[in-house]
Amino acid sequence: MGAVSFQHVEPLRYQHIYYYDYHGWRDTLTDCSEAFNAFTAADTELLDAVSFYTAEDGAFYHVVIYDRFENGELTDKLSEQSGTIDHTGFHTVELDTPVRLEKNDDFYVYLQLLGGGQPYDRTSEVPVLLGAEGGGTLVESAAHPGESYYRNGSQWLDLYERDDIPWPGTANFCIKALTVPVDMHLEVSGGLGIAVTVKNNGEKEISNLPWSIELSGLVLVQQNREGIIPSIPAGGEVTVESGFVLGFGPGSLKVTVGDIGEEAEIFMMGPLVIIR
Repeated sequence: MGAVSFQHVEPLRYQHIYYYDYHGWRDTLTDCSEAFNAFTAADTELLDAVSFYTAEDGAFYHVVIYDRFENGELTDKLSEQSGTIDHTGFHTVELDTPVRLEKNDDFYVYLQLLGGGQPYDRTSEVPVLLGAEGGGTLVESAAHPGESYYRNGSQWLDLYERDDIPWPGTANFCIKALTVPVDMHLEVSGGLGIAVTVKNNGEKEISNLPWSIELSGLVLVQQNREGIIPSIPAGGEVTVESGFVLGFGPGSLKVTVGDIGEEAEIFMMGPLVIIR
């Protein structure tokens, strides 16, 4: 029997945690220093931190967020961070340059560790307590192609296909991506004109926010409209509208609020605007 006391705790601040290592650190790939995990964003959010394990004290780490993995290479660097971690174990590194992710964006979290190798999760057999005889309890992990990769010389290889480790096809690297809500989120809708709802997901009021709605194509009335939103309280929202629109046929829409923009294809039938 035993007891655990947690002190100075705080609520989890992250909206999503992207990971594949369901059981955490189960083994270490000692012949590997470079690895990455491939993820797809579930929502519009801000990639704010990365979590991983180090397998020995004083390990150097280098984290890079990439936008693309094409023709066997990572490209379009979005953010990077490096340093040395004193102690073995689990660590969370907050990015100095967070990365804005759009829903369904693919992104790639690269991790280089100099010292100890790359910790990974896999199916494992855990001995039972109290000296019981037998093979122990099988703790099953799951993996799929295209999730975790490791560097072998000059090329990236899928960890799922590596067959010289225990329980091949069940392994993933212990690399996590942690996101928070973006401070500002836009929802654009059509109908009789265009409506844009601006949500303030941050902890502070947003004030003096410029906005514009631009329509292109055969637009006879209200092609452009702009203005200033005086303020949006923390957790609040404001809706701005194009007003009466008259147009015909296909066109395009561009919405800008502050430094955030969205574009879409539209179809106009008189005063009715359909967003495709």
